[in-house]
Amino acid sequence: MKLLKRLTESLLGSILSIAQGGKKKSKKSGKKASSQKTTARKKAAARSSRVSTAKETVKDKKSKKNVLKLKRRALRLSAVRGSQKKKKRADDYQCIGEVTHYFPKVKAAVVLIQEGELRIMDAVWIKGVTTDFKQSVASLQINRKEIQIAVRGDEIGMQVKKRVRAGDKVYKHSTPKI
Repeated sequence: MKLLKRLTESLLGSILSIAQGGKKKSKKSGKKASSQKTTARKKAAARSSRVSTAKETVKDKKSKKNVLKLKRRALRLSAVRGSQKKKKRADDYQCIGEVTHYFPKVKAAVVLIQEGELRIMDAVWIKGVTTDFKQSVASLQINRKEIQIAVRGDEIGMQVKKRVRAGDKVYKHSTPKI
């Protein structure tokens, strides 16, 4: 588009210069003739720029619409794929509690057990808005005393490998019963 604009401007300029060279200016009307030529040049340039900008805006609008359509389609596809993955993961894991507090210096989380039980060496998945990781339970504590099993209603301290936030859900890997 820019190249086309430059070409049209150069062609208009060369045509106007040929027109100026072909006509001789009279002494009295020299100023009027030159001002008329400059206004003609300005008008021609304005017309060509209006046409080219109108074409550019139409193309820009079409390309923006296409880009938006592609983005929307990608979002829909990712949402469908994401929900399929979540269903698959949710089947493997059972929600057992929620993080109520995090201690960053010791990398420990306080977890309120709301359902089921939690043992040392269980595989857990901690999922939140910005948190998403899996780990095995290395230590469980209640009031700084080591325990082996935490049951419903217990508020336990658990060592975690990454930062967690209050409100993150804790899921336990559900093993198939034989």
